[in-house]
Amino acid sequence: MNKVIEKIKKSSLLECGDRILVGLSGGADSMCLTHALNIIGKEMGFEVFTAHMNHNIRGEEAANDEKAAAEFAASLGIKHFSRSERVIEYAEKNSISEELAGRELRYAFFAELQKKYGFNKVATAHNKNDNAETILMNFMRGSGVSGLCGIPRRRGDIIRPLLDADRAEIEEYCRENKLPYVTDKTNFEHIYTRNKVRLELIPAIVSGFNANFINTVTRNA
Repeated sequence: MNKVIEKIKKSSLLECGDRILVGLSGGADSMCLTHALNIIGKEMGFEVFTAHMNHNIRGEEAANDEKAAAEFAASLGIKHFSRSERVIEYAEKNSISEELAGRELRYAFFAELQKKYGFNKVATAHNKNDNAETILMNFMRGSGVSGLCGIPRRRGDIIRPLLDADRAEIEEYCRENKLPYVTDKTNFEHIYTRNKVRLELIPAIVSGFNANFINTVTRNA
């Protein structure tokens, strides 16, 4: 909580009167972010709303995630929005990866809600581990200096208040505050590039070369 507050103030991510739309997948990261911003918002004077997109990739599990996100938002008294999209069909139609297809559809959904309801900022729950994965992926693809800077804390109206928190801290926050969260099983499938980096490459670096690699690479970025 202190890390989030510090970064919000230091980077001027949020201000009194803001209307924030949080991408709520139902996972630990987004549950943590929603819970924290809901508390901070009452102190700083900004409003929090949530949005969830069902990718329809995991059948009943995806439907359960959608329900869990809606129920969590309701338990906090937050107005929530949901949308269902067929990501696999969209990816095939546009000859892109499922990961990119999901991202495009999510951000299009967020933009539509912003325009309709006047949300001036969108908060996503990217964390320090996500940033390390992105930096490595960009390096391997030869993205240049800009890609090696990693995920920006702010890009236009998109903000990422959890960027300095690692996954272990976030899960601990959820346990301490008894926050329910779901686990997307596709995160453990080695067919996706990001998953290979997360499940194979980074653990190999951490165990064989630098136990503090996540902090090292994000600090360098």
